[in-house]
Parts: sequence; C-alpha cells; structure tokens
Amino acid sequence: MHQRNAFEKLLEFSLFKSRWLLAPFYVGLVLSLVMLLVAFVGELVHGLKGLLTATPEQIILATLGLIDLSLAANLVVIVIFSGYENFISKIDTGNSEDRPSWMGTLDFSGLKMKLIGSIVAI
Repeated sequence: MHQRNAFEKLLEFSLFKSRWLLAPFYVGLVLSLVMLLVAFVGELVHGLKGLLTATPEQIILATLGLIDLSLAANLVVIVIFSGYENFISKIDTGNSEDRPSWMGTLDFSGLKMKLIGSIVAI
C-alpha cells in the first residue's frame, strides 16, 4: 500500500479546496443573468413601442432577438447549476418540487453536449 507523505497530503488538500476559487465565476454569471434580463426587457419595450406600425418582418426579427436572449439566459443557468454541482458542492434544495430533474445527473460530458446544442440553436 502506498504511504502518503505530508507534502502529498497538503498538495491534494490544496487542490481539492481550490475548487472554491470557481465560486466567484458563478456569482458573476448570476449577475450576467440580470444583464440579460435588462436587455430582454429593453428589447421587449422597444418592440412593443413600434408594434402598430411594424412590418411582419420587423416583428419576426424582434421575436427572434427575444428568443436569442432567452436561450442565452437558459444556457447561463445550465452552466451555473451544473458547473457548481460538478465542481464545487451539491446544491441542497431540500424537498423542493421546483428542483430541475436534470440537476445532480448532468455530468461534464452531458454539460458539453447541452452547451453545443444550445449554441447550435442560437
């Protein structure tokens, strides 16, 4: 059996704890959701102002812009939840029925596939 020395134990402990350095990134992504929400509301208000005089093409373009912002926000939420759960700590939601079914089951390769699918959709 391998006998671990003090340096190896310290190195592994430090590496394991360093995952918490990712936490500020996820807080920043939450703030980016706020930015996307502000952009969404701005686009919605802008689209509604000219609704009565808009051509069908302009309405379609405005709608596609709102869909793009919505898809981007969904992608950010997926990255926040799955990244935090995969790399930092499990999210304890108690017995909440609102917990997404994929939380806790999406591994890193599944996250990559969701990201690629979301990017292709945009």
